[in-house]
This record gives sequence, structure tokens and C-alpha cells, in this order.
Amino acid sequence: MSAAVRSHEAHTSIRSRAARVKNPPPGPAKRRQVDGNDRANVKAVLAAPWVVQWGQAQGEKLLRLVEEGCVGVAEYHKERERRKRAKTKANAQTAPPSSTPPVLSSITFGLNETIKRLERARLDLEISVDALIAGYEDFPFRGQHGPGSLIATAPEERKTSGPSRLGFPPEASPRIVFVCVDDVNPRELVEHVPRYVASWNALLSASKARLKEWAFEKDSEARMAKVDRLIGGREMYLVSLRKGSEQVLAHAVALRRVSVMGITNEFPSLQSIIAYLSSVNITPPVPPFPLHATSSTLATPIYAPTLLKAVHSTTPADPKSRKAQRIAAVRVARERQKQLRKKQVEKTRRTLGWKVGDKWAGGTEQKKRDKAARLQKRCRVKALVDEKKRKKSIKKKAAERRKQVTLQGKEPV
Repeated sequence: MSAAVRSHEAHTSIRSRAARVKNPPPGPAKRRQVDGNDRANVKAVLAAPWVVQWGQAQGEKLLRLVEEGCVGVAEYHKERERRKRAKTKANAQTAPPSSTPPVLSSITFGLNETIKRLERARLDLEISVDALIAGYEDFPFRGQHGPGSLIATAPEERKTSGPSRLGFPPEASPRIVFVCVDDVNPRELVEHVPRYVASWNALLSASKARLKEWAFEKDSEARMAKVDRLIGGREMYLVSLRKGSEQVLAHAVALRRVSVMGITNEFPSLQSIIAYLSSVNITPPVPPFPLHATSSTLATPIYAPTLLKAVHSTTPADPKSRKAQRIAAVRVARERQKQLRKKQVEKTRRTLGWKVGDKWAGGTEQKKRDKAARLQKRCRVKALVDEKKRKKSIKKKAAERRKQVTLQGKEPV
């Protein structure tokens, strides 16, 4: 049995993978050159069978088809940015409004906008199928004003210019989702996209089975026409573009970055893109498990295709010499740490001195303390000397006064 083999990265955190992109580790060949005695090993392990595979498209033709369909989008974005950066409010008001190209309504840019559009389309499809089976053939979609809504508390997301009839939803689902997987860092940001697309295709298949059973009850051609309008031609493709496609798409639509892009059935070059995807064997992804229960009690088992992951590693050719090198490296590191601690102790002793009892003696800190104590003592001695001089001068002035009074023949006061 032929098995698909794909490489597997080690279990690491998102932060470490992001750092590894800036400083990528050396490959097995380079590690063998650096270490000298490494031997490359490849171990095959079974992969999970429930993983939805990406549709790989590495050619340049697909990007050219997408660029051809985005005519006028780049000019619109440039004009909008120019109007946004107008220096004064008067200039912004007098500038002519830029016309929105029709193709813009059939494109979604960015991961969040594409997922939101897919979720809205999923909800619209579920409500439409339930309403059609329940007998609301002219059921208005959520968001439309007027009585007869199936869910009265549904949020009003957008207003339609005309009446929304069954089979013409207010917002179409993406038909093809392009993801620049190799340009997204970290890759875990887009790992959920295949499951979203596969769940949409699974819902579409289940809805088609329910509606066909409902249509065949009365063998009505009108019912079959409604089913075809609602379900037909809405399978979603998932395409992983080559590395560097993010900048190509961003340049085509005049945006800074475009890592995820979705297009609907109204996209101009949609049929050419689908024809190219069929030529390179890219089909709409479906969940790798049965979608419908079989009628028989003993169902025929369905086996998932075997997927193998190749885990790359290296082992030393001479384990004993590698162990001796590791022990020697540990000894060198211990000696280095010992010398470093010794230098730190010497520096501490030079700064604080040596410890006598509970106090430190000597050292630069002790010298500073001694100098401060001597200065404080000198200040106290100077203050005492100044006080003695002041008292002595007071006594001297009092004696002179008494002497003058005696000479004048008066009693001293």
C-alpha cells in the first residue's frame, strides 16, 4: 500500500517556533559537520488519520489568475488611503468619492473576515434548509425586516436592497480560500482553517442529502430546482500557496499583508481557477470520517488511508567518546563557575573587608565608615571649642563692664 510521507516537527511552543524562523537551527548535514560524529536517523511513525490535508499549489499560473481577477482593487485601496491621509478636512470633503469596484464584494481579505463570512454563510444555509423542509418556501433570511421570520431574535447584520428569496442568500459563501501557510508565523494561526472548510463541505453534503429526500417525496421538479439553487456549486476549495505569495497578493490589491483570501462565485476568473485546480488534482476537502450513517446493522468498515510521518534525528557514531566529551565539558563548566565565584568573593572582601564576629572590618566600606566617624568627631570637637570661646568672650565683656563702672565711682549694677 502506498503511503503519503510528510515531515514532522518536534513538539515545541509557539514562541520557540517563532524564534526559530529568525535563527533557524542547522540541518542534519550541518550538524554532522559541526559535531563530527553524528549519524542521521529517520524514524517512520503513524500520523493521525483525522487531519484535513492542505491543497498544495506551487505554480505561478494560479497567482496570475488571481491577479487578473482583482482588477481595480489596488487602485481603489490606493485612492481610499490617499483620501484618508488628506492633510485638511476641507481637502477630504472636496475630493471626489472613489467608486467601489464590483469585484470587491466577491473578495474577503484576512483570516478573521474570511472566517466570519464562512460562519455567516453556514448559519444562513442551516436556517434555509430547515425553513425549506418546514414549508417556508419563501422564507426570508435573518436580517430582513418583516413578519414571518423563523428566528425573531436573530441579529440584523445587513439590510438587503430587495426581497431575499430562497436560494439567493444575502451574503454568498467563499468558494475558494487561499492561505499563504509558509508565510504565516507562527503556523498555528491558520491550523484551524482546513477544519472550517471541511466542516462547511460536510454540512453542504448533509444538507444536500436531506433536501433530495424531501424533494423526492412528491417528485416535484420545482423542489429540485430550489435544491439546486440553494446547494449546487457551493463546494469550497482550500489552497495553500507557495512561500512568498503573501507579498504577491498584497501587491495585487495594494494592502500591506494578505495571508488569507477568499473569493465567491461572483469572482471574474473563478472558472479558470477551478479548472486549474482540477488539473493539479486539488479537490474540495472533506472530513476524513463517514458523514452519514448506513442503513445496515453491520456496516462495511471504512479504512482511512495510512499516513506516515518522518521524524528526523541524529545519534552519535561513537557513544563512549561523546560521553567523555560531555563529561569533560561539564568539568570545564564547573571549574569556570568555581573561578567566577572565587572572583566574586574576592571582590566582596575588597569592598566590605573581613568579618570579625558580627561586624566587617577593613575594606573600602569600613574605611568610608571610619572616615565619616572621624569627620563627625571633628565636628563635635569644633562645636565644643566654639562654645568655650563664646562663653569666655561673654565673661571678658562682663569684667570690662564692671571695671568701667568702678572707675566712675558707681556701684556696679
